[in-house]
Amino acid sequence: MISIGDNVTISADVVFITHDNSCIKINPKKSNLFGRICIGDNCFIGQRSTILYGVTLANNIIVASGSVVTKSFDTERVVIGGNPAKIITTWEDYEVKNAAYMMTRAEFADAMLSHDESRLVVKSPYRPK
Repeated sequence: MISIGDNVTISADVVFITHDNSCIKINPKKSNLFGRICIGDNCFIGQRSTILYGVTLANNIIVASGSVVTKSFDTERVVIGGNPAKIITTWEDYEVKNAAYMMTRAEFADAMLSHDESRLVVKSPYRPK
């Protein structure tokens, strides 16, 4: 019921839901919904995201952490997120926004060893001392 393309990264606590039994409250004789989930090539599924039944993601999609993906997305090279998930930005805009912070693990290790935190992401101006 789940197909995952090549070069896909799935973060921790991601949930794939291919079945829903909620219809039992409406019709006990036909109480289930089923749907395949198809993840394209080169996608990234952020931590604690939920992908629901019937969803297909095109190649080259980033799913932001904590997203609930309730519908399919056929546009490539986008970042989706939220509840329900929607297109947030393109890969190009995401790269421009984060270019100053992107680094390899080796570069991160070097920065931490030299106590250089200038390339760490800061979400607010407050920094504890």
